[in-house]
Amino acid sequence: MTRRELLTLGLGAAAAVPLTPVPWKLLDDSSKWTQNWNWIPRPPRGEPSVKYSSCTLCSAGCGIAARCVGTSVIGIAPVADHPVSKGVLCPLAFGAHQLPFHPARLTCPLRHGRPARIEEVTAEIAGRVKAGRFAIVDERPGRAVSEAYQRIAAANGGAYIAPVAGNGLPLEDVRTIVSLGAPVLESWGTPGRVLELWGSGRLAVVQVEESLSKTGALAAKSLIVRQGSGSKISELLAGRVGISAASEATGVAQEKLADVVQFVKERGAMISVAGEQPQIAILDGEIDTLLIDHGPLGGSLSRGALRRGGVIVSLSPYRAGVAAAADYAIPTPAFGEALEEAPTPWDAMSPSYALAPPLRGAPAGLTTPCDFIAKVTVSGETQESAIERRVERLHAAKRGVVFAFRDRTVKAMSEFKTAADLRKAFDAGACWTDREAKETPAEFRGARSGRKAIDVPLLAMLRGNENDS
Repeated sequence: MTRRELLTLGLGAAAAVPLTPVPWKLLDDSSKWTQNWNWIPRPPRGEPSVKYSSCTLCSAGCGIAARCVGTSVIGIAPVADHPVSKGVLCPLAFGAHQLPFHPARLTCPLRHGRPARIEEVTAEIAGRVKAGRFAIVDERPGRAVSEAYQRIAAANGGAYIAPVAGNGLPLEDVRTIVSLGAPVLESWGTPGRVLELWGSGRLAVVQVEESLSKTGALAAKSLIVRQGSGSKISELLAGRVGISAASEATGVAQEKLADVVQFVKERGAMISVAGEQPQIAILDGEIDTLLIDHGPLGGSLSRGALRRGGVIVSLSPYRAGVAAAADYAIPTPAFGEALEEAPTPWDAMSPSYALAPPLRGAPAGLTTPCDFIAKVTVSGETQESAIERRVERLHAAKRGVVFAFRDRTVKAMSEFKTAADLRKAFDAGACWTDREAKETPAEFRGARSGRKAIDVPLLAMLRGNENDS
C-alpha cells in the first residue's frame, strides 16, 4: 500500500465514522455511566404523593403543592386559585426543594469559622446574653415568632430589631407602576397578584434602570438611565422637575421622557416603587450579642455597630453572607425541613396567614432560630407556643375565611368549632384571609382620582452573597 493510498483510506474512514452507529453508541453509553455512578443521589422508588405547604423563601407566602416519593420532594407546583398567590410561583420557588442540598449548607455549629459542639456554643452564648446587652434581629417580621422575639427581648432587657414593615400597595387602584429597578415582573412583591394585573392589562409597567432586565424587556415603557439618576424620573412624573432637567440628569432624550410622561398621564393613577434592598440599622453601640434570624435563604445584614468585643450569632441554614463572617453560626432547618409561617405579604392590602408544614425531615443537630434564642435567654417561649397563640387569636376573632389547598374549598372561620380544628386545617395546607379588613393607607387615599408617587423599598427577597444564591 502506497503512502497516498494509506492517507486516502484513513481520511475516508474518519469521514465515514460519524455516519455509523459507533460514536453515537459510545455517547449513549457514556451518558448512562455518568448518571449511574453509585455516589450520585437518587430519589427513592415508591408511590408518589402530594404534600401541601406554603413557600417561605420570601414574604409572599405562595401556596405550593410538593410531589413526593417517601420523604423526598421531587417537584414543586403552584396551588391553583390560591387567594394570595393566584396560582403563580416565582422561579426560585420551583427549585426550592433543591436548597437543602446546597454545597454551602451548614451541618454543625461554627465558632469563628471552626466546627464546635452545640452544647459548648449554647453555653457560651447564654453566658454572654446574661452578662451583657443583647439584641434579636428578625429579618422576617410579622410572624407569631416575631411576637415571641419581642416578648423575649422585653423580658430580658434586650432589643428587638426588624426592617420596617410595608403598609400595602393598592395595585388594583392604580393604572401604572413606575419601577426604579425593581423586578416587578419577575420575583417582586406577591408575584401572582402583580402578574394577574399586568397580564389582564389593568396595570402597565414603566421600568427605569441602568441596564436592561427581563422586566424592562416586558414593560410598556423602558428607560435606561445613568447610574444613580433613576429617582429623577419619579420627580419628573410627580411634577417636581422639568423634562429638560430630568433629561440632563438621566441621559435620556427629552422626546422619550415626554412620551413617558404623556403615557402615564393618559392612563391615570400611578405609583412609584424602588428596588433597593432594605437595610436594618443597628444604632445601639452598646450591644454585646447580636442574635440574627435570617430565614431559609441566609442573611444579608451588615456587621453593624456592636460594642468593642461584641459578637454576632448567625442563625442560618447556610455558611454564606453574614453566617460566613459571624463569630458563631448555628445551623437551622432549610426550606421545607421544619414548620414555618407565611404571614401577610408586605405589599398586601388585607391580612392573611398560613403555616408551612415541613415537606421532609431535617438532619440531626439542627434547631429553629426561635427555640435556640429561647434557650440562650432561658425563656419559656418556643416556636410552637407562639404559633398556637396566633392560631387561637385567629379562631377567637371569628373573622375571614380559610382556603384549603387540597380540594380548593373555602370555609368561614365560624365553621371551625375549636382552635385545634383550625390548626389541623393549617397543617394540611390552608390559608386564612380577611378581605373585609382591607384598609387603604393614608398616603394612597384618593389615588383613583390622581397620580401618586411613593417610593417603596424592595422587601420581597432577602439574599446573601449573589455568588452563593
